[in-house]
Amino acid sequence: TDIETMNAAGVHGFLIGESLMRQPDPGAALAELIRG
Repeated sequence: TDIETMNAAGVHGFLIGESLMRQPDPGAALAELIRG
């Protein structure tokens, strides 16, 4: 995923955006984003 690629390059902070916060379960949406 993009997050894994950037993390491997040394980036450890990400701005996810408003769409994540609008999800009924932001934790599940974040997990899906990380899994790709």
